[in-house]
Amino acid sequence: AVIYSFAVPDALFRTWLQSGFCIAVGLLAFRLSRTRHVRMAAVGMVAMYCMLIAVSTFTAGGVRAPGFIAFGALTLLAGVLLGSPAGALVAALSIAFGGVLVWLDRTGALPASHVEHTSTSIWLASSLIVVVIATLQHLSVRMSRTNLALAHAENERRRIAERIAKLQNDLKEV
Repeated sequence: AVIYSFAVPDALFRTWLQSGFCIAVGLLAFRLSRTRHVRMAAVGMVAMYCMLIAVSTFTAGGVRAPGFIAFGALTLLAGVLLGSPAGALVAALSIAFGGVLVWLDRTGALPASHVEHTSTSIWLASSLIVVVIATLQHLSVRMSRTNLALAHAENERRRIAERIAKLQNDLKEV
């Protein structure tokens, strides 16, 4: 947010407001995830970030806004936290919202962008989104590896239990 603020000084308030919103949503989701409401925390986080990205892109030029690509990161976030159907739903809603933005732009109903984007601001916004996607990808791979290791350990425990049961059975027969 600090670097982006220097790149687009006209968007200083907007940038810090969005950053504060993201931090607040993250903290709230973290707090909820420490209770029995983990799924609610994930749904709330995805929904609130959807709202943030939707409002941001609506007021910053529609699908031309550098933040529109963040729907891709949000789709990945929903898929990782809530499963593939949720990821598919977020993807479908993002595409539909993009279509609405295109229609509003073509009919002249899209509000004028309050932000003048430069190549630097677009690069910085896109870089942030790429980092978020890379982080989510890393987390999903780590979760997969952990689950695979747990499954291997469970298989080994069952294999050992079966061997013990077979040996006990063999001893009874002797």
